[in-house]
Amino acid sequence: MFDSFKVACVERYLTHIDELPEQYHSAEVVYLSRNSLRSLAGIQQFPFLRVLSASDNLLEDIEQLQVLEACPNLQVASFERNPLACLPNYRNKLMQLLPRLQMLDGQGISGQDRQRAGAALKQEAACMAVMLSNACMVHKLARTAELLQLHTELRRTLFGSSSVLARSILPSAIPLDLLKFLKLWDYEGGLSPADRRIIDDALTREGVRVHRQLQHAAIQLKGPAQLPALQAWDAAFSQVMLAQQRTIIQLVELVNVLHDEAARLVVALTRGRAPGSPSKLELEQQEDAEQQMANER
Repeated sequence: MFDSFKVACVERYLTHIDELPEQYHSAEVVYLSRNSLRSLAGIQQFPFLRVLSASDNLLEDIEQLQVLEACPNLQVASFERNPLACLPNYRNKLMQLLPRLQMLDGQGISGQDRQRAGAALKQEAACMAVMLSNACMVHKLARTAELLQLHTELRRTLFGSSSVLARSILPSAIPLDLLKFLKLWDYEGGLSPADRRIIDDALTREGVRVHRQLQHAAIQLKGPAQLPALQAWDAAFSQVMLAQQRTIIQLVELVNVLHDEAARLVVALTRGRAPGSPSKLELEQQEDAEQQMANER
């Protein structure tokens, strides 16, 4: 249904918002619920929009709602049962994005709500920064473990008793200062914006998964169906960070074990050779030279 005041396209299998004739651009109410919209691109053609219903669609990211900044009069909006409604601090982020919004998903927005939203978003940003740092540390430790294993196998292959190199080259082991090595390796600083976004999205998905588990556990225990929003997300992020810390501890222990194993291998490969003594190949070369000199005589 279309008129100069209202546009209604409910349950019409819409996948995008078409450009309408100019006479409909003055619409103040737009109903787009129960469709298949993955983007609100096109909504900016309604600069006088006051009420928007876009529940039961496929909107996944808060960034997809930034086009609503072109609708400065928007006061009432609904995005229930979209994937983005499950994101951390979804409601708080919408308050920040749309400062004139007075009602979201059927619930009013007060001045205190907006003040709490700012604090919640700062807390989320701090948690995300810690989780990103932890994720980078996990990657560095896992990669270090892989390299230690690889180098150990190479030494075993190249310098084993059956190898020609074992007769000529003394393998060396450089002590690894793990803390210094990890500090100098600025993996996080080398991330591209795209890589950082991929990691942030993965961390967000993990936070959402843990949040759902916490809410389900609260229901199973016959407690309140939902924790306060800020408390619930803080608890979910804390669980994710705790799991990351456990992984980091396990990887540090693994790296130390592998480093000790590499050092023991070098000792085993060099056992029996005094420091500065000639290698088997050097002795053979010396014997060949002496034999050649004897033949020349």
